[in-house]
Formats: sequence, structure tokens, C-alpha cells
Amino acid sequence: MRLNFTLYFLTLVVLCLSFNISVYAAPERNPRPRPIENPMEKENLDPWILRSIKRKHVFGSTSISAGAGSGVFDKDKENSSPLLVGLERSFYSKENSAQRFGVFIASSTSTLIGARWAYQWLNPRWMSSWLSYEPFYQVGVVGYYDAKDQLGNFIDYQRYYAIGSIGLEDLFRLQRTWRVEMGFGFGNSGTHVFGLLSYAFSDN
Repeated sequence: MRLNFTLYFLTLVVLCLSFNISVYAAPERNPRPRPIENPMEKENLDPWILRSIKRKHVFGSTSISAGAGSGVFDKDKENSSPLLVGLERSFYSKENSAQRFGVFIASSTSTLIGARWAYQWLNPRWMSSWLSYEPFYQVGVVGYYDAKDQLGNFIDYQRYYAIGSIGLEDLFRLQRTWRVEMGFGFGNSGTHVFGLLSYAFSDN
């Protein structure tokens, strides 16, 4: 009787040990997925590329602008310092560029109506230290028209100026809400400088 009990006991011990060994040796049925490394978080990634990717993209916006200028704005070639108020429409591409169309009122001793087109380059590498504010430079053309000249405004080359400017598209880091711009214009009538502060309403 004692011998039978001993055999039963040894058999039970062997079965328990073999069960534990098989449990430890079995592969895990639900392995945890390995975390995927994000290449954007690597320390050696170019900061210019990293900050450009992280920025929320804006495809278009409508902005109101206010500022001032100094120099020749009319074909009379007299210097003036008009106040500038404008409404602009911006179209952004995914290649860090944009086109801008706008109308302005330049008011000093006389009131002129301006129409402007400009092509803009955003986040140039040579201004990478300012990238968090989204710097830009742009070129374009503007015409300042006098209502009394009517249709003669559009064929008078003296009313047109080539313009160039630099500025910050995201002045307070609010996804292109505020923009500041400093620029100059030159044409047959003379030259002028201007500064604008704009507030944009994004299409997003």
C-alpha cells in the first residue's frame, strides 16, 4: 500500500514539473509590438526640415493689412508718407511658397488705390535661425491708381512699381495669423519704402 502511494506521488511530481517546463518553453502567443522609431525624432535630423514638417500647413487665407510708406507713390514724383490699408488673398503651396493678391488704399494728400501681386518664398535656409517665426522674402509688382485718370491708369507705365520685401509670416507663432513685412518699390517715377502688419483668417 505504501509502495503504491509512493509511486502515485512521484508520478504527480513528474507531471507537475513537465507541465511547468512546457509552459516556460512555449512561445508567447501575443507578443507586444516593438515601438516604431520615428525618424523625425533623431538627433541628427536637420532642424530646418524638422521644424518645417511639424508646422501645421495652411493652404489659403484672407488678411487685412495696415501700415505706412514713404517716398514716391504717384507719377507726380513728389515724396509723400501715406497710410496704407489693404485686403489680401494668399494661396500657399506645399513647396514653401505662396502667391498673394491684394488691393490697397494709400492715403496722404491724395488718395490712391493700389493693386498688388507678389510671389513669396517661405523658410529660406539662410534664415534658418528664425525658422520658428517662418521668415519669407518676396518679389512682385504693384500699381497705384488715381480715380480721376480713369482708364488711363492701366496703360500708364509710370504708375507701376517693382517691389521686394522680407518679413515674418508667423510673427507670434500662431499658425500664420500675424504677418509683418518690410519692403521697397522702384519704378520710372521713383522709389518708396513701406511696412505692413497683417492679420489673416485661415481657410483651414
